[in-house]
Amino acid sequence: MSMRAAIRWISFVLVVVGSAAGVSGFFSSKLVVCTLDDTRSCPADLEPLIQKLSNRSLFLTDFQAEARALTQTTVYSFVELEKRLPNQLHLTLSQATPEYRMRYLDQELLLSATGAVFNPEIAVAGDDLVVITVLDESPLTEDGSLKAEYHESLSDIVTQLRASEIYPSEIIWVSPQEIRVVMSDQTVALFDQTAIKEAVQKLHAILTSEEFQTMLKQSEADLETPSPPAIELDLRMKLPVLRTSQ
Repeated sequence: MSMRAAIRWISFVLVVVGSAAGVSGFFSSKLVVCTLDDTRSCPADLEPLIQKLSNRSLFLTDFQAEARALTQTTVYSFVELEKRLPNQLHLTLSQATPEYRMRYLDQELLLSATGAVFNPEIAVAGDDLVVITVLDESPLTEDGSLKAEYHESLSDIVTQLRASEIYPSEIIWVSPQEIRVVMSDQTVALFDQTAIKEAVQKLHAILTSEEFQTMLKQSEADLETPSPPAIELDLRMKLPVLRTSQ
């Protein structure tokens, strides 16, 4: 290649690169508009995070991933975004109240009613959220949320128990066929994923029955023994099965 041809080639490359840079700069997020999904504007405390999305290429930036990462330590979750040429980015977030905590492998997750996963270090007023320990080791989260097949069941358990004013000390998800609801007195109720509402109704009826209250008083009287009896209520069958052990 001659010197003249080489100079022409280099000039052409510089023009292309310069044009691309100019286009990229023109189509960038000069204005970032953030709203909540109930049409309110995003609160002022999110402004420093939102500004991290400004002046970014509308074509070369994965705004969805960026938005999810930025809201990971807040009670807000990503809903959708819209790019409006030439230089606007409209972001929609959802504000959610944490509903329960989930222990999974070596993690502790904080989840909302929609299944959004939040940073577990977020301060929660009162923080009396029920803790659900999941022993299933398969992947549970996807795109920043708990997989629907898990969240629907876990959220249903929490909602049904709360509606019946039953407040367990812990819930242990062993498998879809064995969900253990541990009460503060160490009474354990066994649920099945397919009949949660019915199981909660049975549990409420048993816990409030005079016969069960009498049994609890007897158990309390036995607390001074080396091995007080444990009570297990298997609610997975048509009729409840009560087991005690020494």
